[in-house]
Amino acid sequence: AEENRAHLAGCREIYRQDPAMQGTYELAVRLARELERGYADFTEAYSFIRPEPVGRIDRSAVNVIGKMLRAYAAYARTEEKEETEADGKARAVLKAGWKGEIIPDILSRTVCSESSREGALHITGIRDAFSCLRRNLYITGLSANCFPGTPTENYLLLDSDLKAFGEAGERETSAGRIQAKKEDLRALLRLAGRAGVKTSLSYANYDLAALKEQNPSQALFEIFEERHSGGSMRSFHDSFRKRGYFQSGLTKAEAAGRKYLEGAEVSGEPVYPGTGLPEDLLQRSWSPTALKTFFECPRHFYLTKVLYLPEPEEDEPFTVISPQVFGNLAHHLMEELAGARMAGQPLTEEEFLSACEEAWEEFMRMRPPLHANREESEKEEFLRTMRNAYRMDPGCEVLAQEEEIHAEHPTGVRLHGFPDRVEREADGRLRVVDFKTGRKVEHVKDDIETCLQVVVYAWLCEQSGLPVTSGVFRYLRLNQEVPCAFEPGMKEKLAEMLETFRIALETGDFPAAPGKNKENCKYCGVEAICARMEKIPGGGL
Repeated sequence: AEENRAHLAGCREIYRQDPAMQGTYELAVRLARELERGYADFTEAYSFIRPEPVGRIDRSAVNVIGKMLRAYAAYARTEEKEETEADGKARAVLKAGWKGEIIPDILSRTVCSESSREGALHITGIRDAFSCLRRNLYITGLSANCFPGTPTENYLLLDSDLKAFGEAGERETSAGRIQAKKEDLRALLRLAGRAGVKTSLSYANYDLAALKEQNPSQALFEIFEERHSGGSMRSFHDSFRKRGYFQSGLTKAEAAGRKYLEGAEVSGEPVYPGTGLPEDLLQRSWSPTALKTFFECPRHFYLTKVLYLPEPEEDEPFTVISPQVFGNLAHHLMEELAGARMAGQPLTEEEFLSACEEAWEEFMRMRPPLHANREESEKEEFLRTMRNAYRMDPGCEVLAQEEEIHAEHPTGVRLHGFPDRVEREADGRLRVVDFKTGRKVEHVKDDIETCLQVVVYAWLCEQSGLPVTSGVFRYLRLNQEVPCAFEPGMKEKLAEMLETFRIALETGDFPAAPGKNKENCKYCGVEAICARMEKIPGGGL
């Protein structure tokens, strides 16, 4: 504190000569006063406390840290007398290295060890349970059906070595630790009985991984025998009451697996064609992606969009960034580019690429790559793509972007979508833009089958009051565009496709469409289920 005041006094004389620095001086005085409070007070005053319910954990952690800082500050000092050249006075200095010693000590502490609220469940270990008996107490570490565990010898300190230390060493052997667990449990049960605390012993009766029943621990039977002398194993099993606590968490696959292991036959009723379809298909709103899936393979559409069967997602740990995330990041940045222009503050190419690099670095901090050299090449590819995106942008007025639009087509099919962007061209005509970041051009100019997405977007925009006359797929990575007209002939083709889609929803006719050389099946996540359906009369599941 005295040193701070001395420094401030020197600064005061300097800042008096420069009035512009008076504000800086006042801030320095306030900062010095806060620092004089000491490590503990400063930490408690400026720690960020999250909202409840985790806020009490943060407050407990700050309390523990504050106490330790005060303890170290009080007892880790040494009274070393040093003669200073300035005033010749001796002063006490802090012991070197204590700040480094406290960090691992703080990290080893337990926080938020608190008594349970009335009526709440208190969780503790068997040793601590002796001092906190209450109505709702859950004891961990008893390992349910495998209590008290299997004797495991310490390979660094063998049982034969421990026995050399007599009775104290005997308790630390593998058999001694097992026996200690049993004794602790019995002692706790006796204490609970004397205190009038009702105790329930339970075990997991069913193994969901192996799909089979499990037997209770022998330790439970020994306790049962103490209470019921002469009790048989049958009476022991009869004393258990089965609870279906986890029954609601069982999936249909697990239930079917259990029946299969029991020897039951599992047969499926035909799902389509017939009356097995959901009744709300025509009431649902469909996206251009769902329509694209239907026209590529109706069976795939049925399984994933109607029955909502999940497709497995593989997490490639060596992939720096997945194509989907790459596209999402690019779309987000294109929104920022258009948003800045709509706000009257257009970005320069340098500013835009700086924002792109910052967004990339932020993603890498959230998901660090396993290979740094691959991350650098992917980053270069990403920035090159975004440079193309900036230079491909015509600078037109942006009327809308990523706004959800809903409308019902005259065919009776309900549609919705999020057009990436609606631009006003120089001649006043409107066009809908869809950004793509793929490595291959998949669309053909003015082709309804491949350009269905922008055609649907164009129709939705028209219904919302934006008379779009064309669409374009803008391939950012490839620096290419594929245009698609939206004129009366294209609208008629869209109506024909939606009529085909509506009839399929009504009749439940969703045949498999493998494509040439089964191209559609190569990367299909439900191919195994589809193949199974082909073997069942009527195409059932």
